[in-house]
Amino acid sequence: MSAGLLRLIHGAGLIAIGARTTIVEAEIISFEVGTKIVIGEDCLISYGVHAWTGDAHSIVDATTGKRINHGRDINIANHVWIGYEAVLLKGATVGRDSILGARTVLSKEIPSQCLAAGNPAKIIKKNVTWTPEVFYEKESNPLVAGENVRF
Repeated sequence: MSAGLLRLIHGAGLIAIGARTTIVEAEIISFEVGTKIVIGEDCLISYGVHAWTGDAHSIVDATTGKRINHGRDINIANHVWIGYEAVLLKGATVGRDSILGARTVLSKEIPSQCLAAGNPAKIIKKNVTWTPEVFYEKESNPLVAGENVRF
């Protein structure tokens, strides 16, 4: 983690981060007692990402006086790439090998091997994965000639 914020508000929460996960200036907060944020192994969490298990304030039903916005866990499976300034709200779940585009807002489940983007998040491509390596396949880019090139 190069910079950022990990915080347990009201205590009794959990933030777990798997091995070989890179976090670049993200804000990861367990807002509610008993909620957890679990991030798997080999993930890439980009700059400006926010993940919150709760709303930080109570919303109360005016008739019953009962709170209606309880916190929920956030789960990120292994090998997930979360793009620049994405927001993961309570209840967000991201499946293995998936990608969230820049500034995506997620409050539901994205299955494994999906690319999702937008506000709210929508699946825009299935059966994908990612690698931190940039490469060009022969003849896939007119600016790259000859054999496959990897950076």
